Amino acid sequence: MITTLKSEISKALDLDVSAVWDRITYPTSDDTGFEPEQDDFQLLLGMSYSF
Repeated sequence: MITTLKSEISKALDLDVSAVWDRITYPTSDDTGFEPEQDDFQLLLGMSYSF
């Protein structure tokens, strides 16, 4: 699931904030025995300036 908030701060400056949630219902181990978490959360911030 991805949720994004975009905001134009001024004519030239934009701000983007995204929240990402990745879920694995049935995680499986790899060859080394490592098993990933079921939930992975990310918060992404972006800023752009155009002139």
